[in-house]
Amino acid sequence: SAVEIIDLFDDLLYQGTLNGTERLLLQRFAEIEPTSGAVVPFDPAAGDYESRVERLIGMLFSLPRWCFQ
Repeated sequence: SAVEIIDLFDDLLYQGTLNGTERLLLQRFAEIEPTSGAVVPFDPAAGDYESRVERLIGMLFSLPRWCFQ
């Protein structure tokens, strides 16, 4: 699920420090189809699952707290 992926990367990248707002933003991002804006279940059996996981991971790396020097 999107929440499991968020949990994994929260632990790996952010040491479990993502707050509720960030987690909700990421979950909603994962569940919205980018071209239509429709809510689409985050389903491993879906044909676009891999690309949606890639977009979610990209979003995790795009959070402001990850951008540091």
